Amino acid sequence: MGTIARLVLGLLSSWVEEEARQEAARLGVRLLLLVVATGLLLGGCGLLLYALYLVFCLLMHPIAAVAVTGAGALGAGLLLAWKLKS
Repeated sequence: MGTIARLVLGLLSSWVEEEARQEAARLGVRLLLLVVATGLLLGGCGLLLYALYLVFCLLMHPIAAVAVTGAGALGAGLLLAWKLKS
């Protein structure tokens, strides 16, 4: 009787471990989606603020707008070159 009980307990524990692994995987996917969504939200807010800043610069200081746009284009170009290089 002890052998059968150990066999049943072994099967139950492996089933519980498998369920725990699946739940952890689901939780990991949810966490990853939350991080991606948060990043997209913050990135979108950042782009919106940058666009508003550029509009403000164009209305108030055209030379500053050209400088900021040029610096942004230069930074984007350098980032793209660095990504393509690696």
